[in-house]
Amino acid sequence: MAEEIRVRRRKLPHWELSGSVYFITFTTTDEGNLSEPAKEIVFESIKFHAGNKYDLHACVVMQTHAHIILSHRAQARTPMLPVGTGDLNQSVDSRFRLAEIMHGIKSYSSHRINQTMQRKGKVWLAESYDRGVRDEKEELGKTELHPQQSCESRTR
Repeated sequence: MAEEIRVRRRKLPHWELSGSVYFITFTTTDEGNLSEPAKEIVFESIKFHAGNKYDLHACVVMQTHAHIILSHRAQARTPMLPVGTGDLNQSVDSRFRLAEIMHGIKSYSSHRINQTMQRKGKVWLAESYDRGVRDEKEELGKTELHPQQSCESRTR
């Protein structure tokens, strides 16, 4: 089976190749910085589906943005088939889309941050920056951005 490349575009181009590792950055709106409790909510949100929807390699949460290095995982999806055609138990193997993953992280964290801070409004900019990581050396370089604030150091 050939590798499937998905391409979508909003303001930025987004390319997804099955089995790739991605470096993703998402940014807060202009309204302000993330407090320490808000950063903890973002960490929880990032780690919630790790091991299920994606493999989390590293993450960093800063006051105005977060970085994640992840690879999306395969999921079994049952296709919609017309009645009487094909095997209904047949599933199509695909990957969780980066857009689905990021929507989950950003939606959950923004609701929890607004609830905790007793406020309303957007927390994150609508679009995230993502790019494929070329090799392990590049991935390791990105994880050393701010090691004192990384997901790895938070779990120790």
